[in-house]
Amino acid sequence: MILENEFTFVHCFVQNPYTLDDPCGSSSGPAISVAANLVAVSLGTETDGSILCPSCMNSVVGIKPTVGLTSRAGVVPISPRQDTVG
Repeated sequence: MILENEFTFVHCFVQNPYTLDDPCGSSSGPAISVAANLVAVSLGTETDGSILCPSCMNSVVGIKPTVGLTSRAGVVPISPRQDTVG
């Protein structure tokens, strides 16, 4: 199954490692890497569901901290009032 809307930073298609379905969300790469046992922990950014949706769809735990509790150094925010790293 080829997904037209999910790309990694190197322009490769990514899929849920369990079902090869849509991994869900723009931070799906970190969730997939944990689900595929490539890493133990990873970070992604969220404005509206980009951590929680991929973690749910790829059977891993996603934590979205309160905005302002984690550093956003190096992150280009879409919305300064919503973006957080988790």
